[in-house]
Amino acid sequence: MKTTLLIVVIAACMLPANMSAQMGRNREQRPAFERVESLKKVRLMEALKLDENQSVKVFARYNKHRELMRSIEGEAGTLIEKLEGQIEANAPDAEYKQTLSALLDVDRKKHDARAKYIGELQDVLTPKQIAEYMVFERNFARDLRQAIHDVKSEKQKNR
Repeated sequence: MKTTLLIVVIAACMLPANMSAQMGRNREQRPAFERVESLKKVRLMEALKLDENQSVKVFARYNKHRELMRSIEGEAGTLIEKLEGQIEANAPDAEYKQTLSALLDVDRKKHDARAKYIGELQDVLTPKQIAEYMVFERNFARDLRQAIHDVKSEKQKNR
């Protein structure tokens, strides 16, 4: 119950940021994103039972990985926007193929970066902690999506 309430509060903070992101205002999204990242790090430390030394090493790797993933996701977003423009312009098939190929390359980069990151964690975490990390990542993302959905649904009911 306590965890659900905390996630709902975080989701409520993210909701305005989510809306502004849809309007193309990333600066307004940053504070909510940072709060979620902070919560995620605290919860991760608890879930993995990290000591201080492990925490420093894990979060150094985590921050580096998140920055790389943001960059790769930015590339993917740019390519999706390019595809959207090509669709609107009714571009020739050759242009679609080129952009789709580039998008697949970006997906491979994302996969390779994740594999490298997990490999780097093996220097710091036990196999069980890495397994717990993988489960934590999935559950945290799922719980956050559900909390955002719940907040949106509640706001629509109150209109």
